Amino acid sequence: MRVHSTPYQVDGEVGRFTFTTHGIGTAGTEPLHHLTGREFFPPLQGRQWYQTRGFKELALVHGVVEDSYRKTSELINRVRHQPEATPARRLCDTSEQEGQKILSYLEDRAAQVLAAHEVSAEGTPPEVLVGLSGSRADTLAEAKVQAAIAQGDLAPELKREMAANPVPYETPAHQVYVAVDLVGVNQQKEHRSPASTTHSPTAKKAHTYTTIAQVRNDDCS
Repeated sequence: MRVHSTPYQVDGEVGRFTFTTHGIGTAGTEPLHHLTGREFFPPLQGRQWYQTRGFKELALVHGVVEDSYRKTSELINRVRHQPEATPARRLCDTSEQEGQKILSYLEDRAAQVLAAHEVSAEGTPPEVLVGLSGSRADTLAEAKVQAAIAQGDLAPELKREMAANPVPYETPAHQVYVAVDLVGVNQQKEHRSPASTTHSPTAKKAHTYTTIAQVRNDDCS
C-alpha cells in the first residue's frame, strides 16, 4: 500500500480541503493499482476539484443566478473563512458545465418523448395519425396543398416553408376547433358586513377563476 502523490481535492460548502488517497504497488516508479481516489470517490482529471452537492447549491442556486461570479466568489470564500479559495473563473466554468448537462438532459428527454410517440427527431409524426377515438385524421392531398400555397398572396420564403411543413394539413371541413379561456371575476362575499358599506380604494379584492372550453367542428357545434 502506497500513498498517491496527488491528494484528492474537494470544494465543498464547508471549505476547500484535500486528503490523501492510496493505491497498491511496490516501491519505486511502478504505477499504483486499485486507487482509492478512483474506486471509492468520483475520478478527477488533472487539477480538477470535486464539487459537493451543497457547494453547487450555494454557488449556483443561491449564487451566480442572482449575482456576478466575482461577488459570489467573494461571499463564498468569506463565509468559509478561506480568502481567494474558489476563484470567480472556477464558478464560471462550473456554471457552463452544469448548463451543458441540463441541455444534454433536455435533448435526451425530448428524444425519448418523440420516440415514445413514434415522432421523428425533425418533428414528423407517424404516417397514419390516430386520434383518441381510434379514427384516422382526414388530411388534404398533397396536390391540393401545393395548389393552395401557390394561389396564396404570400412571400416566397413563406411559401417554401409551408410547402416543406412536415405535419400533414388536415381537411378544413373535418377540423375540430378547441378554445380554452380562463375567466376571472370578483368573488362575492357570503355575508356583507355593515362596516364595509364604504368602499376603500386600497382594499384588495378577492377573485375567483373558472375555465371555459369550447369544442366544435363543421358537422356540429
